[in-house]
Amino acid sequence: VAAAATLAAGVACPAWAETMAPDEIRPGAQTAPLDDMTVDHDGNGDGREADSTSNLSLSGADAPTRRLRAMARSATSGGTLAEGHVMNGVHDIEDPATNIYVGGNMTYLGNMETEGSVVVDGDMLIGDAMGQGLVAGRAMWGMGFTPPAGADMLAVGGRFVNHSGTNPQWVGGAARIGGTATWGDGSTTNRNNNRPLYIATKTNLTNMGYAADSSVVRHWAYQNLPAGTAISENLGKSSALKVDRSGKGDVVDYNGYVSSTLKPLSSRLKGLKANGAVSYGKKPAYTHQFYNRATVSASNDGKIVFTGNGKAERQVFTLDLGELYKEGAGRGVNQWSLDFENVPDGQAIVINAVNAPKGSDGRRTYTWSPGWKVMVNGKDYSTYINSCTTEGGTAGCDSWSRFRDISSRIMWNFPDTDCLKLDYAHGTFNADDASVGNADMKGRDVFGSFLGKGVLFPGSILLPNGSMTDYADTNGRILVGGNLDFVVWEHHNAPWVGFDEPQRFTVRGATRAQAPVAYGGTQAVSDRVTLNSTGADGKGRTVYDLSVSGLKATLSYRDSSGKVTPSRPKALPAARLARGGTRTTVDTPAFAPSDVGLDRWLDGDYWFDIQGGDVAITDASAGTKATLTKTGALDGSNDEAERFTVERASVGLSLSTKADANGAAANNRNPVSDSVTLTNSGKTAVKVAKATVTLNYPGYGGVKSASKTITDVTVPAVGSKTVSSPTFAPSDLKFAGNWHSNLRQGDRYWFDVKVDPADVTTTAGDKVTLTTAPSHDGKSDTAEQFLIGVQSNFASTKAADTFSRPGGTATVHDDITLDFDEVPTLRVTSMLNWAADANATKADATQSKTATLKAKATSAGPSFTPSDFGWKTWRAGKYWYDLVIPTQTGCPSEKAINGVNVAAERWTVNETFSLDLAKLAYIGQPGQGRWSNEPVKGAVFTLSEKTAGSAIRTFTTDANGAVHLLDGTIGATDERWFVLMEVRTPTSYEEPGSGTYWTIHVKGGVDKATVTVTGSNAEAKALIKGQDGSTVTVGNRLVPGAMMPLTGGRFDVARAAALAGVVTLGLLIAGCWNLRRRDTHPAGRD
Repeated sequence: VAAAATLAAGVACPAWAETMAPDEIRPGAQTAPLDDMTVDHDGNGDGREADSTSNLSLSGADAPTRRLRAMARSATSGGTLAEGHVMNGVHDIEDPATNIYVGGNMTYLGNMETEGSVVVDGDMLIGDAMGQGLVAGRAMWGMGFTPPAGADMLAVGGRFVNHSGTNPQWVGGAARIGGTATWGDGSTTNRNNNRPLYIATKTNLTNMGYAADSSVVRHWAYQNLPAGTAISENLGKSSALKVDRSGKGDVVDYNGYVSSTLKPLSSRLKGLKANGAVSYGKKPAYTHQFYNRATVSASNDGKIVFTGNGKAERQVFTLDLGELYKEGAGRGVNQWSLDFENVPDGQAIVINAVNAPKGSDGRRTYTWSPGWKVMVNGKDYSTYINSCTTEGGTAGCDSWSRFRDISSRIMWNFPDTDCLKLDYAHGTFNADDASVGNADMKGRDVFGSFLGKGVLFPGSILLPNGSMTDYADTNGRILVGGNLDFVVWEHHNAPWVGFDEPQRFTVRGATRAQAPVAYGGTQAVSDRVTLNSTGADGKGRTVYDLSVSGLKATLSYRDSSGKVTPSRPKALPAARLARGGTRTTVDTPAFAPSDVGLDRWLDGDYWFDIQGGDVAITDASAGTKATLTKTGALDGSNDEAERFTVERASVGLSLSTKADANGAAANNRNPVSDSVTLTNSGKTAVKVAKATVTLNYPGYGGVKSASKTITDVTVPAVGSKTVSSPTFAPSDLKFAGNWHSNLRQGDRYWFDVKVDPADVTTTAGDKVTLTTAPSHDGKSDTAEQFLIGVQSNFASTKAADTFSRPGGTATVHDDITLDFDEVPTLRVTSMLNWAADANATKADATQSKTATLKAKATSAGPSFTPSDFGWKTWRAGKYWYDLVIPTQTGCPSEKAINGVNVAAERWTVNETFSLDLAKLAYIGQPGQGRWSNEPVKGAVFTLSEKTAGSAIRTFTTDANGAVHLLDGTIGATDERWFVLMEVRTPTSYEEPGSGTYWTIHVKGGVDKATVTVTGSNAEAKALIKGQDGSTVTVGNRLVPGAMMPLTGGRFDVARAAALAGVVTLGLLIAGCWNLRRRDTHPAGRD
């Protein structure tokens, strides 16, 4: 201990007196140099990446987080038959997990061997009193859980320092060191040229002086270490703590492990609700075999009694350390043995040890001296070192198995303890075995001596927030957040069953009935059961083969009344399940009808059940019986693979259909039909005497239906037959003519098909039982529907009471002929449109009126008057009707007629005009100042219209000098142009000069037309007068060469008489103003 004080900082708890160091491992003289298997990485690491951070997963649900352990799953249907673990028994189990984790420094002050893998976040230090020891690997004696050969068995984040000076330490396999492995003086080799740490190969151990057949060589040395196994130095902390736990690339990152895993795990365990009670008592004196055949006697033991609830669930206890301290003082006991009562076999045990007393420094510190005894449900589960060995006696194998079992079930959780000391045990040494030596200790208390370390403390220890000094032999996981000082004899590995770890397993089964039976037969049936095993988490594999026996099968029969008759159980043959998870298939014994009380197979349901209540599972290689924490059964009543049905000519007859509309439309009577496919899923051909096919039409007053039958259809076994129904015509639905259109959006014609079960027989005429209803409702099946839309000639229209001249006030309307079936009336909208331009396609004004008309008749549409447009009379222009039939019952979508393109729906109204001509001669009597205007007969004029292809018309004035030129019409927006020329003048009159003519312009309007006359030159302009522009005055003398006055005033181009739409223009064309002299009589007056 004094030497330990010289080590690097990080002593776990205050040092206690140590009287001796272990010296039981004593090799002979070194015979040869040892193999140097050290690899220096010079601080560069090895590039290793971790697959994951190791999180210790609790088995089963833990209440604080409701976290569930994943159950094993199979790719096939079935279920779990058993869950458990192989913990007791004499055999080794490969344990690919970390046994000891230390979040600070770990110091070996006295230790023979450590079973399992070790991870240290800080430094690993070897005391100067330490002999040669195994710091990690496979022990000579322990619980039998050893690291795989290729695993990283030791990982140290800092340095490895061996202060013993001459005693190299050993590791069973690969080691990872963040710093350098040195002796206490900093050298890498000592005076013997040995390194401080070696891999325990057979060669190295024998060269060191161990006999080849020694227990050390036989156990410490792996026979199958992979090539390249080495002690890797100077990896750096981060890389060193990335550990391959299994040797198969299962790299786990232990950096920050205290925060990521230990503390959360401890909190979860502490949060579990206790379901057991803790009490205390004084244990009677006893003698205990503790090492080989040596014994101690104890008389001052207390006992802590943990009483469970007896249920197959995790047993949780709260142990108050302050109370325990008081109980020990009050009862005068110096150590505590353990007593578990009413705790079901196989269940995990959690002991939350809380409330350690505070010391003067404020730290919660507790010293625990374990007793030698562990009792479980009244049975002694204690064992001794080297039990079940040649040295200790094979008679101890049962006790070793029991102790191993309880050690794997207990988890001691110290969530708030700062310093835990697991101390020596008390007891009087009886020196009954010379192989133990230490005869000087006979009759003395072993406490404080090497022998006092021989007490075996069961269970894993979780101390996330403190440090630990350990003297007693520990058996389980040790998970310490701070420093760990090992002053122990040895430490033994035992995985906790509360974790999903490889010693746990799940056996699953899936089944399939082997039952090719027929009604009335007697052939035997059986069930085929497929078994496989996995790790408890459902993902991994077990670490051993399993032998499964005791599974039982029953056959059940349910008749038509629902009565169930089960058979007696029959045992399945034993099966061996390979550790790799390969499925194994076994068949149940045969079952006959008599097993369910029948003389032959009758119609009904049958199924197999597999019971696992009596299942027994062992390690197939060692015969070790497994502890089962759960058994199950496979219920075949709801498993299709486990059920079979015997039918009395029972068939499943189903229908599928497809309507054939055959081009049916509202303007034809094309026949329609339905294609019907009958499918028989049964094993017997059937005959369908009649299938009823119904055509349905959703009419105005309800659904109209017509039915016809398909007869005598034979449907083969496990086959189908397709037939067409008889055809349907409109008359079948009582339609007088063609098919009626569907009346509403979404409406369709549809077919229904129905088969009366009474009309289905075997081909021999026997009645059958239908397992499915052979009917089909096509109303919701688009394949059974067809649509008939409104016909294209749904309506016709014709404008009525039309007019051709403006100015009237009479009413007009549209005659509307509708051709719709089913409904009596329809709402329509009639629109009268007007445009001034006769060629327009867009209305200048529109008026709409709505009416309800008979759906299949000709009716007068709404009437319209000029006042509907705000007019006094009808105007000239273009008129037409539009018709709109909105969506409604009887017309599923809006229909319209655009009348602008329909000759019967449009008409044009034009203005009228007339052109009249009067030619007058001006005769003057200058002496009297009197003049007269007299008609000129026989003047010849031509009138031509400025339109291509128009003819030239010729006119001659009558005795009144007048002539009617034209009666014409003109559209409201039209214009017409005419040219008037005088081509011959009566005798005595001078013809007009060249280029003299008159242009007449007629322009339409919505209410009246206007006429404008212009002359081509001054002469023509001078000769034009309005019809009221001159008066006739008769004089009595002629003045030769006189210029006649231009009387009558200016011609008013706007003067026109318009009566009843007729425009009359009177033109007064004066005669030649240069009169010839004849005589004194007005002979030239014509």
